[in-house]
Amino acid sequence: MPYSAVGAYACKSLEAKLVEFYGQNAAEFRTLGSIGLLKFLRSPQNMRGFRQIDVQSIPGKKRAIAMMVDNPFCFDLCSLAADCNTTRVDLANPAEEVVFELTSPPYRVCEGEGSGAQPVQLTFAESDLARYCLESDTSYITRQIARFNKRWIESLDQRIFEILVTKVGTNALGAATTDLTFFTTNADTGQSNLNAMAIFFLNQYWKNAGNDGQFALIGGQTLAMIAEFKKWQGLNAMGVDLNNLNEELPFIYYDRNSDNILGLSDFLQVAPGAAQLVTWNEYKGEKARAITDLYTHGTFTDPATGIEVDFDWYYDYKCKSWTYEPFLSAELAVNLAGGCGEDLAGVNGIVQIHACGNPETPVCESA
Repeated sequence: MPYSAVGAYACKSLEAKLVEFYGQNAAEFRTLGSIGLLKFLRSPQNMRGFRQIDVQSIPGKKRAIAMMVDNPFCFDLCSLAADCNTTRVDLANPAEEVVFELTSPPYRVCEGEGSGAQPVQLTFAESDLARYCLESDTSYITRQIARFNKRWIESLDQRIFEILVTKVGTNALGAATTDLTFFTTNADTGQSNLNAMAIFFLNQYWKNAGNDGQFALIGGQTLAMIAEFKKWQGLNAMGVDLNNLNEELPFIYYDRNSDNILGLSDFLQVAPGAAQLVTWNEYKGEKARAITDLYTHGTFTDPATGIEVDFDWYYDYKCKSWTYEPFLSAELAVNLAGGCGEDLAGVNGIVQIHACGNPETPVCESA
């Protein structure tokens, strides 16, 4: 009898959980999700030394943030005689104001798309819980919610990655994509090797664009291969101390979502502080409420990313069932583009890198 059938959860002396036998290789953990981007956005490398955009004035209340923007002075010098009678050209470079408002609807689990989408909540019925006779209701519910939250954060990473891709700027040449040949093939042995010249140009183009600070690389399969050749340490693995790193090397964040969104051959090069994840919690301060066993309006903190998420928890005393629904208001704030020269007009510290074929030069033929 399959475990989905009614009555299959009987009190047997050998009853156990599948995960106890197969661990992290059990199907329940094979979600194919990643949180590399969220880890970068919340990492010390991306947040240290930068003032964070905070739209929460009083806990539970939202405000807009107005920021003053100074445009760069772009001029050149010349050797020129001048006196008090020489006509001068006035240079005006007034500051501008940019307002950030978090106005998008919150992220939540949904079924369907567009106008037909419906919110989804996790449900626990007492009639079902009664079948798990070797585990308390509290233990079972807590475990299921933890797994649900893990998948929720993975899905949020995917949505934020999709937004980040739309915010990609240009390189120092004014191109939307930086094409480089990272791998060459030995004609005699057929062995693939990392092209050192491509690594040089990866750094040089970064400097040519006037970017400051060590960059992060965020991507999937191709980036993982480059990191393996260079023995760069991936920072999205649990247990890596992000505060004590060799900051002369790029910060590597593997994110499986990159392969589906950018493609297998592309990854992102991001300046520290160029992208901020701005979140707002509705259930903070006096907005956080709870009545034991009936409902809770509160928040939980994801242990892997440190992101705080709102949630609704209700008990229907007539139907004898519990429902759980997390949600979060979040947007991506990205640095404004600009610089001296037409080629730098689109530079914002976020660059898309494309690993192309194997021509003899480190820069692709199409570049």
